Order: sequence, then structure tokens, then C-alpha cells
Amino acid sequence: FWKNMMNCTQLTKLNIPDLDVVEVDKPAFFYEWMKSSPISKIKMCNDDEDARPLEHPLARILPEMKYLRSLELAMDLKLMKSHLKKCTQLTKLYLSIMPKDPPNVVSVLKNMRELEKLVICCLDALPTSFYALHFPHLTTLDIVVASSDMHLLAGFLQRHPKLTDLTVNISGDDVNLDQSWKILLSCPEL
Repeated sequence: FWKNMMNCTQLTKLNIPDLDVVEVDKPAFFYEWMKSSPISKIKMCNDDEDARPLEHPLARILPEMKYLRSLELAMDLKLMKSHLKKCTQLTKLYLSIMPKDPPNVVSVLKNMRELEKLVICCLDALPTSFYALHFPHLTTLDIVVASSDMHLLAGFLQRHPKLTDLTVNISGDDVNLDQSWKILLSCPEL
């Protein structure tokens, strides 16, 4: 199977159930092939945070994948953090993270200057340090913002004039709707 996969020279999206499961044995030569393969999109999901206490084998090669531009990740971010930080080639990133993971998000995203689309699904708001980040090409953003951080979101939006698709979920009890609308309407392209 794995050798046949390597003959798929036009393959850009790989979606094999359980590709990211440690128990499914993948030969080392397949991982080597993935580094130069035309695969531009990968989805890695694991909803059970206790299922993989060790580093994910695919994580090591993500930064080396020459054509990888889109990554969908739903698992414990801490286990992927050191490798994701090196994935500066990504233009689309979908993170579905655990409630304890928001503090890890900033260090992962810090050097991802090519991001055009960023979706972070989490029950908790992002840390305040997120709003200091800058993504020059960002057009789509989907995040959870603490109501107390709306002023930080305003500055973030001003530094991202290419944003045309914005989803903001505001968490907290003291949401000021007038202030929220004022902030959202200040974004030039929305």
C-alpha cells in the first residue's frame, strides 16, 4: 500500500483514516517520501487527549514537507508544539485545541508569517499576547476573544487590513455590544 501511495505524483490532499494513529505501522520510506511529495493539505485529528502520550510520528516531518500549505489539527497542541513552530510555510491553519492549550498557541503561531486563514476552535479565549502577533497576508480569522480583550482585538484588526472573513466569539459576562460593533466596523475590509 505505502509503495503504491508513493506513485501518486499528483496527490495534493491526503485523507486516509488513521494515518495519524501510532498503531498503524507506516514504513520510514513513506515518511521520507512525504517530505517531497506534492501533498499540500493534511488533516490530523485525535479527540482523546490521553490516547497519544508520545510525540506524533508525522509531526517530525511536517516542517520538512515542501508543498504543505494547509494543516488541520485537532489534538493536544503541547505534543505538536515544537514541530508546528517550524511550519512557517503554512498558509491555512485550523486548530481545534484542548482547553489547556491556548497559552501554547502564541509560541506556535509567532513565525507563521504566511498565514492567510487562521481558525482556532477552543472553549477558552486566546491569551492577550496573541493580539501582538502580525500575519501580513491574513484574510480569514475565526477565534474566541475574552470580552476584556476587545480593545486588543481592535488593534489587531487595524494591523490586518486584508481581513475579509471574520468570526469572533466573545466570551465573558460583561460583553459591551456597542463597543464590539464599533471595533468590528473599524476593520477597513469587512
